[in-house]
Amino acid sequence: MHSSLKTITGFLNADGGTLLIGVSDAGEIKGIARDLRDIGRNANNDRFERKKRNCISGRNSRFNPEATGKVNISFE
Repeated sequence: MHSSLKTITGFLNADGGTLLIGVSDAGEIKGIARDLRDIGRNANNDRFERKKRNCISGRNSRFNPEATGKVNISFE
């Protein structure tokens, strides 16, 4: 979670970009199973997305100013 937030911060400070979670540097698809385990029991894509969104905006935001509306999350 922490490394993806650092990358998002870098994108917000620059001209944007695309962060692919679950893809190796070589382009190999690894999936997000490990990330889901870190979230806890009953983890799924929805909980994963909500956790990311809560870190980006809202009362648990780690960004100042909040990044609401500047980050898009999607699943392939």
